[in-house]
Amino acid sequence: MRTEPGSGAFFERAVTIHRFDCQAIAGQGGESDFEGDEGALEAILPSEAAVRYGLEARLAYDGLRRLAGHVAGLLLLAEAGGGRRVLDLPDLRAARDRLAEIEASLAALRPPLRFEPHRRRLCEAHRRAAEVMGLVEALGGPADAATARDAALREVKTLCAILRSASEPRVGLAMVDLRHACCNCAPR
Repeated sequence: MRTEPGSGAFFERAVTIHRFDCQAIAGQGGESDFEGDEGALEAILPSEAAVRYGLEARLAYDGLRRLAGHVAGLLLLAEAGGGRRVLDLPDLRAARDRLAEIEASLAALRPPLRFEPHRRRLCEAHRRAAEVMGLVEALGGPADAATARDAALREVKTLCAILRSASEPRVGLAMVDLRHACCNCAPR
């Protein structure tokens, strides 16, 4: 974490929720690190469009992150002996529904020009998630189930790698979000 003035350390602490007796904030008095005029403060704040995009992108990102875990769980069930029965679970339909919701979220995204590459990564993650769903559904077909399962696992790993590349913890785009865990910023 950078600690020089204006580095954003204040904002990293501001989004963290602590218990009332947390030692990490004991004695801080709630004062800001910021020293300077209001114009300088505006220079370090993200634009309204960037914040709006980050909040809107969270819907798609969180859906993709959850879908990756959901599909990995279905693959685990298939591996543990569920085989074709996994295809009959309502969880597979729920995953398809989630995929459609993510597609709608992505279609609604209108990023500022500089965030277009990020939106494209999310779209690529969605495309991979759709491929994974197709491979999971192929587990019940005439093709070799082990081959379909291995291909699906590779795609889940790729999906997770794309999501990691699209992570931005400052707006909650993280594979594991610890921002609300008490004491996550305490000195180590």
